[in-house]
Amino acid sequence: MLLFVVRLHGQVIQTLELSDPATTYWAGRGETCQIPLKTEKGISRQHFKIQLKDGLWQLEVTSSYGDIKSGEESIRQLVLQEGLSFSLAPYEFKIESQHTQSISNELSLASGDTSSKALSIKNVEFEKTVTRFLDKNKQFIFTYFNKETKESKTHILTSDEYMVGRDQGCDIIIDDARVSRRQFKIYNQNGNFYLIDNKSINPTILNGSKITNSDPILLKSHDEVKILNHKFHFEIRDAEFESKLKKINPLVLVEPSENQLVPYDPSGSSMGLEGSPGGGDSGQSGHTGSESTQNFKTLNFWGFKIPLNKVNKIRIGLGIALLIIIVVLNSNNNSTNSVDVASQPANPLSKLTPEEQKQVKVQYELAKDLYTKGNYQMAKEELSKVHAKVPSYLDSLELARFIEVGIQSAQEREQQERLKREAAEAEEKIQNIVAFCRQQLKPNASVAESDECLAPAIQLNPEHELIQKMRGEIARLEEQRKAVEAEKAFKEAQAAELEKQYKAALEISQKDPYKGKKAFEDFLKLTMADPKKLHEKAKKQLIKIERQIEESVSSAIKSVKSLVEAGKHKDAIIALERAEEVSPQNESLGEEIIRITEDLRKKMQTLFQEAILEENIGNIDTAKDRWRKILDQDIPNGEYYTKAKLKLKKYGGS
Repeated sequence: MLLFVVRLHGQVIQTLELSDPATTYWAGRGETCQIPLKTEKGISRQHFKIQLKDGLWQLEVTSSYGDIKSGEESIRQLVLQEGLSFSLAPYEFKIESQHTQSISNELSLASGDTSSKALSIKNVEFEKTVTRFLDKNKQFIFTYFNKETKESKTHILTSDEYMVGRDQGCDIIIDDARVSRRQFKIYNQNGNFYLIDNKSINPTILNGSKITNSDPILLKSHDEVKILNHKFHFEIRDAEFESKLKKINPLVLVEPSENQLVPYDPSGSSMGLEGSPGGGDSGQSGHTGSESTQNFKTLNFWGFKIPLNKVNKIRIGLGIALLIIIVVLNSNNNSTNSVDVASQPANPLSKLTPEEQKQVKVQYELAKDLYTKGNYQMAKEELSKVHAKVPSYLDSLELARFIEVGIQSAQEREQQERLKREAAEAEEKIQNIVAFCRQQLKPNASVAESDECLAPAIQLNPEHELIQKMRGEIARLEEQRKAVEAEKAFKEAQAAELEKQYKAALEISQKDPYKGKKAFEDFLKLTMADPKKLHEKAKKQLIKIERQIEESVSSAIKSVKSLVEAGKHKDAIIALERAEEVSPQNESLGEEIIRITEDLRKKMQTLFQEAILEENIGNIDTAKDRWRKILDQDIPNGEYYTKAKLKLKKYGGS
């Protein structure tokens, strides 16, 4: 099951299970959204939705603005999968999943002993104990090395995510102009680190192979990541392996109900084998009964004697095998760094006198105690005394880092307290200044005058509520005064514009009565201020123009016959259509247009057939001439006009 994790300023504010396939999960500032996002600039009421499609949870941005960001890329659709991170400022989102580790309840044993089930349960408990000890303080090391400059630096990965690149905002910075601003990212998920390349110009190389996709890659111990001459070495270490190993209870393999454990005699060796009659210190053990009767050897193990019967031998063997695996894993993690003991430098502590060594120990313990009590500066001074004698002692270097973090945190707390005091003082000053300005300013004061009076307060906090309220009140009064003046200027401008439109319509009508009629009709639709009564004048002009048009229509109708006889059917149709626009009530005009249009169609049909005939016999140029003639004589919406145009287009002509 996928988990949708929402963070705001680095803090997790919601974890939503995507569990119902029939539900559409909405995110936004709407009250019904399952993923509520506070009112922020750029966030809609329903900004994006998540729903199950084709067996996959998919995210889709529904807002017309504010895409989500995945790295530096803006996207509107996304398939959700474990480990995916993206953002919608100021929110950050991450997809996680619920993982459960199951351990087998039984181990396969070669022996068919009736106690094998109990033995299996004990071995599972042992495996759980070992796994818990190994994973509790797993340490991830990311070591940087530059082959050319010989620069090296070790990063202990304690955060969930690290961005690597040349940008100063990256967690691990590579000072090289050839490296991308955000070269790659590594992040921790369920106890493992993964690497994602950001498709950089200079490729990221993992173990000698170029990363060609953007899918997360699991990092394993001893993996090498390379960009140009910059190398990173990834290691997984157990910082407290030895101490953890001692905490493992080796006796979890023994079933108390079957084999009673006997306390070990401290006078004997810490671990040894004994025969039941006569061997070792059996005489001192006082061990009698069934164990002696069966003549089993016993194993002294950390204060207990374990009978070496068949079942216990299997248990001990499994325990030893698991311990060997632990030791081998730990040694593998450190094998690449192992060197000949003889070549290692001498321990700096051994060069000190016993008294100096004692001082180092005391000063280290004092520094540690001071750090625990929060006296970071004093702890730093004591630890500096240690480092003045030896480069490092136990975990003194790590302690030094913790102390620096503590000092920085204390400084930040002190700064926060100082800022609070300054904020309180500023608040009091602002209130006094606002009260003074309210008394001094006149009702007709302008915003500029109020800003001049409020200047000291604005300098302290320009967004303060009291300042904004006072400025808003004065601004509204000023706007009201301006509105009255603007209304007057607006009416004057309307009157001037109306007169301009009237003169333009009059000029058009003098050149073209048809266009002039339309211009005056549009003019009469205007609702501007009309102090000169131009609308009445326009109506008179429109009547005059319509009379002129009727006269021209009559003349056009008379000229249609001569146009048709001259073969100018197209011009005749145009003349009749213009006449019909002016006199739509004259039905005879429409009938005449239909008749002439049909005559024209027949004429164009004959011309088109002639062109097709010329085309078929190969006289393309002759055919093209006839098609051009059709375009010249036919009306634009005519049947053969369209066909001729297509034919000319076919032969690359027009």
